[in-house]
Amino acid sequence: MKYLIAILMLCLSTLSSASNLTLVDAFRMPTQNPEQFIDMQIEYTSYVNGVEKSASTSLYQIYLNPDNTAFVRYLNTHNKNKGARVLMKDAGIWFSSKNSSRAIRITPLQKATGDVSYGDIAKIRWGDDYQIEQEVPDVTLNSRLFQSLAGEPQGSFIKLALKSTNKTTSYKKIDLYTKQNYQPVYAQLYLASGKLFKVMWFADPQKDDQGRKFIQRIVFADVLKTGQHTQAVIKQVEFKDNIPARYFNQSSFMRGQ
Repeated sequence: MKYLIAILMLCLSTLSSASNLTLVDAFRMPTQNPEQFIDMQIEYTSYVNGVEKSASTSLYQIYLNPDNTAFVRYLNTHNKNKGARVLMKDAGIWFSSKNSSRAIRITPLQKATGDVSYGDIAKIRWGDDYQIEQEVPDVTLNSRLFQSLAGEPQGSFIKLALKSTNKTTSYKKIDLYTKQNYQPVYAQLYLASGKLFKVMWFADPQKDDQGRKFIQRIVFADVLKTGQHTQAVIKQVEFKDNIPARYFNQSSFMRGQ
């Protein structure tokens, strides 16, 4: 009997953790239907000491499939990757340049633009790739890097320790700080070695032109690059019942089609 109760409590705890991570993701991408496809455009701009870097703004179109597959198309970038494409699946990530007839395999940590990696661009929902290992309420956020990005933190936070469940994730561990309603505020991203590699700051949610409220601005900062950060701004997002399957077809992508 005690054994059955222990199993039941573990199941309830797991369901609660999954639900809380769903609440976090809802602030990042406010779809009410997990079976919907997402078509979005995100603009990335890099800054040094608060000044925008010359020719640093890049625009990407991202298609997200409910099965955790992502297709990324480079739009008006200021580098050699203009017109390139990226396909991310649970099995790996592939890159294809505009003039290439073949795709090459890359890692999620490879730099895409500024302080942002391919994994940062293609992975929007944490619930697809992470589970909550520990949840700690009423935590004080003490981070000089956070203060440099967003100012002095106000109030107490919930700390969620996230563990990766997918080998294609960029980070094997994330320490996520949220408000009491699970709105994400700040995240510390760790490599498999346990080294703190990057942080994210989430601006307060805003309403778009359709009245949807979600976080439209995120700042990425490499902990080793003092005074530098890259800002991501969602410029457009649509929720669709379908996106052509060819965008997520690995065989076609590998042939450069």
